[in-house]
Amino acid sequence: MCIQSRDGASLDPHLLPGTGRAADRFVRASYYSGLLAKDGDAPTSLAGLFSVIRNVSVPTGIATPGEPNISSTLWRTVADQKNLIYYFESAHTPNTVGTDLKKFDLSAGAYQEAGAHGQRDLFRRGLGSIQAGRSVQAALKTCSSEFRIS
Repeated sequence: MCIQSRDGASLDPHLLPGTGRAADRFVRASYYSGLLAKDGDAPTSLAGLFSVIRNVSVPTGIATPGEPNISSTLWRTVADQKNLIYYFESAHTPNTVGTDLKKFDLSAGAYQEAGAHGQRDLFRRGLGSIQAGRSVQAALKTCSSEFRIS
């Protein structure tokens, strides 16, 4: 039985490659993402994309003898370019963190760290504590100088 994706390509799901090699993972990701609804709402689309990414992730702690280029997936990200929300998921925490990029103030000196905690960024906070939902306020006191975007 062949399944036809939304772009018209067909592939027998029994022939999907199943190793941890990058090429096999790419084929599976391409196949499954081609089956996702293109007209879904943002939460449904996000859930679909993360399910595909999780499907092709290499579990933590996996080592493949003789293949040092296959390593554990440490994090997964999805960027909602329409709504400017960046989603991050660490392999070490059970939650997805969403950051609304429209709420970032990228002006010089906008986020000075107060107190003796040192600099923190979204990724270290995500790895060191359990967070969920929209996290701009929880993660932003980061920069002591200015951002440069090129």
